[in-house]
Amino acid sequence: MKKFLGLAFLLIALAPAPGAAKDAWYNGIYFGGGVGAGRIEADLNQLGLMPMNAQGVPEPIQSSKFNKTSLTSKFFAGWRFAKYFGLEVGFDRFYDVESQYCFIDDTGECTESRGEGQGAITPAITSSAWTVDLPTEGWTAFVVGYLPFGKGAFDAFLKVGAIDWEIDASAYEQIVGGFVPPKDPLVPPTNVPVSKKFDGTDLATGIGINFNHPSGVTIRSEFEYFDISDLDQSYLLSLSAIYNF
Repeated sequence: MKKFLGLAFLLIALAPAPGAAKDAWYNGIYFGGGVGAGRIEADLNQLGLMPMNAQGVPEPIQSSKFNKTSLTSKFFAGWRFAKYFGLEVGFDRFYDVESQYCFIDDTGECTESRGEGQGAITPAITSSAWTVDLPTEGWTAFVVGYLPFGKGAFDAFLKVGAIDWEIDASAYEQIVGGFVPPKDPLVPPTNVPVSKKFDGTDLATGIGINFNHPSGVTIRSEFEYFDISDLDQSYLLSLSAIYNF
């Protein structure tokens, strides 16, 4: 958040002084925020997030591919210093980026049971799943090109820049399903949990449309693609509200 505020204040400092010639939709700064659907695709083998038991022996799960669409938030600030060009910085975060995978048996089918615990009356049979979390966030910076039309009521835009991203990945065996009778005690997981941090700076691009209202409020619909090196795919479709100063 300190990075975002610092960049926002820099945009304010660079904006034209009061009294300068100003069009309704350029020569000014803006702040915005929105929500959307973000997509993360990755290879668990490549990330080193496949299950390994205490003896270092890998255990098979139903898939090594991670594919998840999740809620995403974004906050940004920009300076449109000309009718056709501007600068923009922001912060995006992907939420609930989690998938579960069943362990498979010798026949290649999901196993129904991962072990037994001693219940109060009869043994309690439990199942577990390999759970992978890939919470992803990143700071972005773009050069934006605008194409106004409809007498300023709309702008098509294309932006190119970079994302400084970070992923705090974790993978662990989690008890799932019901127990009859209730678990007493729990069957302990047999696989070693994994925790890794990935980060870097990579290419980011975006395309979209601004719907401009005379009040100074803009509604933006856009698609952004992040070329994150440790992921197979990462992109975001979002809807945002913007206030133009």
